[in-house]
Amino acid sequence: MRAGLVGFGLGFFVALQLGPMSMLLVLGVAIASLSWMSLLATGTAIASRAPGERAIRLADLLAGIGMLGFAGALGFATVHDRQA
Repeated sequence: MRAGLVGFGLGFFVALQLGPMSMLLVLGVAIASLSWMSLLATGTAIASRAPGERAIRLADLLAGIGMLGFAGALGFATVHDRQA
């Protein structure tokens, strides 16, 4: 947590040097990150109580299929990449 605060402080300091729009960008990213992590933590806390062993295995299977699909798409794009 402390490293995140240091990183945010450094980003905010750099943004102050670059101008007000940069400062708003850093602040927006910080707020969005905090919101996302809060939603993720809340969802995980709620969801961890509900499913049984079978539901967890199904979720793992779906996540694995998704990762394999993404890896396949990246591999396909890499093989068929046409550089000028």
